Amino acid sequence: MAEKIRVLLADPDNDSRYLLSGFIDDEEDMVVAGSTDDSAELLEMIRSLQPHVVVMGLGQKDIYGIDVLQKLSHLKQSPPVIIVTAFYREDEVQKAASLGAYCFLQKPYNILDLLVKIRQAAVGNREAGNGETSPPVYPSLDKEISEILQEFKMPARIGGYKFLRDGIIMAIEKPESLELITKYIYLDIARKYNTTSSRVERAMRHAIESSWEKCSLQTIRKYFGPAMSNSDKRPSNGNFIAAIADYLQLKKAVR
Repeated sequence: MAEKIRVLLADPDNDSRYLLSGFIDDEEDMVVAGSTDDSAELLEMIRSLQPHVVVMGLGQKDIYGIDVLQKLSHLKQSPPVIIVTAFYREDEVQKAASLGAYCFLQKPYNILDLLVKIRQAAVGNREAGNGETSPPVYPSLDKEISEILQEFKMPARIGGYKFLRDGIIMAIEKPESLELITKYIYLDIARKYNTTSSRVERAMRHAIESSWEKCSLQTIRKYFGPAMSNSDKRPSNGNFIAAIADYLQLKKAVR
């Protein structure tokens, strides 16, 4: 029988840790190795319990995620760390990614997505222990998408920005979701942010329309080709998401 994935939870929110513990223990291939709301205890538990994966809150109460990541970076071997937080800050994402965080999920998140990330992280950790490498995918992906949206002069403060970012990630991870964008992408994002599919669609449309006038022809040509750069037409939400997702997938393929 395969060894279960040992998950260590660190979050100042006791209710969140309790609920997540229940979901993880319900999975046949996972077990909660430990749980804490204290950063010093977390470091000691990582050393003593040797978890396969750590799920950690960032920058709240005394869970100093960045500080913990900095200390873990000095260890010879440390588990992959999945960051979860309700407070999304681009500078924190970039800092966490530079320190080796495996991925970054913003609350409220889909529990199934987190379970998938835990399994992916655990596989990568075990491969690394065998001398192989499995590079983190989410931090760099999130950062690249944010940089692309900024190329389009899209303000990070507007709702459509985060909706498009999440939609692009979904299109990369689940390409079939683009075939029925209203049923899958709009609905999943609406559930995540406690809003409606129609508001998600309108916010995306507004973000694209408002940024299209500000961005350069060079940026449009880079992601959509010369035909679109010479046209007054705007891409649909689905076309915009698909174009950026395709660009990132092609970029990854040639690395």
